[in-house]
Amino acid sequence: MDKFTRRDFLKGGAITAAAVAGAATVTALNGCTPGTTGTAAEAPKETEAWMPEKWDLETEILIIGYGFAGASAAIAANMQGADALVLEVAPEELRGGNSTACGGGWVSVWDESLYLEHLQKLCFHITPDNYLKDWVEADKGIIDWMDTLEIEHRQTVHNYSHFFTSDSVPIDPLTGNPASGAVGDSGIDQNRAIREDGEPANGKDLHDMLAQRVSDRGIRVMYETRGLALFQNPNTREVLGCRAQDKEGKDIFIKATKGVLLCCGGYENSPELIDYHVMPGLRVYPAGSPFNRGDAIYMAGPVGADLWHMAGIEWLGLGVRINDDDQSTFSDFRGLNSGCIVNKSGERMYNEDMSLIHTKEFPPIYFKGFADDPTSLCDFWGVPSFAVFDETRRLAGNAGFYVTNNRQVMGFAVNHGLYEWSDDNSKEIENGIIKRADTIRGLAEIAGINPDALEETVNNFNEYATQGLDLEYGRTEMSPIVTPPFYSIELVPTFINTQGGPKHSNLDCRCLDHDDNEIPRFYACGECGSVYSMLYHGSGNVAEAIITGKLAAENAAALEPWE
Repeated sequence: MDKFTRRDFLKGGAITAAAVAGAATVTALNGCTPGTTGTAAEAPKETEAWMPEKWDLETEILIIGYGFAGASAAIAANMQGADALVLEVAPEELRGGNSTACGGGWVSVWDESLYLEHLQKLCFHITPDNYLKDWVEADKGIIDWMDTLEIEHRQTVHNYSHFFTSDSVPIDPLTGNPASGAVGDSGIDQNRAIREDGEPANGKDLHDMLAQRVSDRGIRVMYETRGLALFQNPNTREVLGCRAQDKEGKDIFIKATKGVLLCCGGYENSPELIDYHVMPGLRVYPAGSPFNRGDAIYMAGPVGADLWHMAGIEWLGLGVRINDDDQSTFSDFRGLNSGCIVNKSGERMYNEDMSLIHTKEFPPIYFKGFADDPTSLCDFWGVPSFAVFDETRRLAGNAGFYVTNNRQVMGFAVNHGLYEWSDDNSKEIENGIIKRADTIRGLAEIAGINPDALEETVNNFNEYATQGLDLEYGRTEMSPIVTPPFYSIELVPTFINTQGGPKHSNLDCRCLDHDDNEIPRFYACGECGSVYSMLYHGSGNVAEAIITGKLAAENAAALEPWE
């Protein structure tokens, strides 16, 4: 996959001036050069470029991104009689963004008041209540929309997410968690589409269903085409189209007469934006789409859009890098019997049975150190981390190391079939993903872990496992690491998506500037500026992407075209 840096975007920024200079002869609207006096009767004058004289393509609604939001938007626009064009940066076989990396379930609301209270707690009251109320009401429509699209579905889990019933929650002193009975219902169900074979659909399956409906309607989709910068009228502030780039690197100028919808996800594969908005110096690898490189953030800023929820990131815990440096698997190491997780210093960091998914509690990325103490670590505690286990665990198979079609299906690499983990882990030993040695010390030396510390850690772990009591972290399910040979897998911080993006006015997803004024003809949908500002509950983004894509397209379709 080609790298694309922020500098490449900033060569043009918003297309108000130099972005297309030299690419086409341009004429100011009304025959006047912006910033000068004149009348429409005056002869056209050449001016600094902010709109090309000739567009390569024209559509009424331009949709940038082809996940659930983009596909739903395209269908909704078409149903309203509007012409739509979809740009997808990935090749057709890898289309769909993070939508194809998820489990595929979506939430639907059966009690508005309960779900509103739940969202308010998850968002720490950062997202405005009126927006949350709009979202709760809009989410009720997803079942009708799926029925309209003739996508078979059924409820799979009741009481899918819960919340504390009061601000003064009794805490169990042994676990640090809410005492029994301290949580209440959140008023939502989880639903899942059904494949033709009767099995529940994962994210890629559901996206394929939506993409088929896009194709059936004859809607244009341009693959391997990346939106780079937006055209904006400097007088009216309307967004008029975009400059895109095809797989050959050729610029394409696309006119959108009614509106532009950003449906291109977040910034989980942008190291620079992670440095800005997550933690400087922390490299996080996407288990979602490697094509999500913050394109919407770079396009929205130059046209004056404000951003929100940029710190809303969705951890998937510790993953395994496969194929290339830009991608990781979604791995779930809970239940790693005859095994534990350590850092490069050979120390355990937390109870390995704790979920690291959809949480802000992530011990391995804890930064340890002080600027004024030259003897301190001054590094991330668990980057990288290592799963250490024995032959007994290796023979138990790949469950826990790699989430496969036999378990919950998650992750871009899994759902797109980019890598298939072997059942007995033998292929991973051969290709070096799993390191092997006859002794714990030998394993530490091969893996790059402190040998003395790892030996001590494993000895302590084995004693805890024999006694049935983990004196360090309270783990209850554990078996000794005693059967040679011994193995390790290097692990990296992983997340599935980011929630931040252009700030919205309402569920029509019209983008706002820094003064909360709407930027005309400009929308952002799905996880590109999501409702979730702090904590996220599973299956929420799926419903949000599908519904906000629909609502934004319907709103844009109702506009009069600009001339």
